Amino acid sequence: MARLSFVEALFSAIVIFSITGFILSASLSRGGLSLSLPSAMKLSTTNSTNAIEMKLKGYSQKRESRTESASTLLIAAYPVDTDRLVSVWSFLECFIDKRIRTIVVAAPDWAKDENILEPFLRNATESIPYLEHIDIIIKYYVNDRYDVGLWCDSLYDENSKVFNDHDDFILVNDSILALHHYMGVLDLLQRNNLAMTSLTYSNKPYYWLESFFRGFSKKGMKNYMHHMCKPANHTNWCRDKSKVEAKRCIVDYFEVSVAGIFPHQETAGIYSADVPDEMIKIQRWEKKAMWHFNFPYWYNLHKKLSFPIMKSSNPVFLERALNLGVSPLACISHLDQAFLAQMEGRNNEII
Repeated sequence: MARLSFVEALFSAIVIFSITGFILSASLSRGGLSLSLPSAMKLSTTNSTNAIEMKLKGYSQKRESRTESASTLLIAAYPVDTDRLVSVWSFLECFIDKRIRTIVVAAPDWAKDENILEPFLRNATESIPYLEHIDIIIKYYVNDRYDVGLWCDSLYDENSKVFNDHDDFILVNDSILALHHYMGVLDLLQRNNLAMTSLTYSNKPYYWLESFFRGFSKKGMKNYMHHMCKPANHTNWCRDKSKVEAKRCIVDYFEVSVAGIFPHQETAGIYSADVPDEMIKIQRWEKKAMWHFNFPYWYNLHKKLSFPIMKSSNPVFLERALNLGVSPLACISHLDQAFLAQMEGRNNEII
């Protein structure tokens, strides 16, 4: 029997958990969209030829005076299939509170031609009540430096407008799915006056913070940008190495080493990403030493410590989670079949 895709597993979850009025199509892929942009949605070309800004809620050109801090959620999106879109939707429902003033979705420039994100985010603003008061911006860039490049380009775009207009920054990518409302990364950053926080930390081979869900203060983000935002031809992108060596080289510099640019006391992770030695087995999905490759460890984190995510790029995790009664639907409660069905027939090939 073929393994379920991520979206098919979500469909199964709806049947299992009997969520009335919410049915995901079992086989969704990319194709034409008939949705048109509403007249109130303004699209304008920014100063960068590779960036398009979508203004859903009148993103102000001048920052308002506020007594409390203004935070932004920066999402690096690679919308090659519905799985990724479902992940982004889960962030919009569960990684948001009143401190988030702006959501920036940064995507490869080919996504603009596919006309995916504009109707998708328009539907989200119409379906999720509390997004009404949050500015949502889509930015498109040449995708030549992975998630880092998308984050960096959006931070430096328009004379660093996103950076200048906010005090705290939450960076996520669409490789994860939110399982319940969670603001712990921002809470820890602000409560302890830290430069950098992350959902997960590792002590292998030494202390570092994983990159898929991190928070930065203003000062922390400035240091991050200086360290990370290298041009595509910079030697740190390891383009002179083999594919395997380059991947390791890039991870070492752009993920593992980042905690080292701050004093240790200015950074913190919340959950340990390291699987205890006694939980590492020879079975598949139990033999690796990091949380996203070891199902028993992830399940223990989720059930006992309310770990708020799962790795959406591992559909086997979702299947096993469903069998153990874990519901993935709390953070996509406003997403329905009628909208997603319009994406049926889209091409699933990676561009």
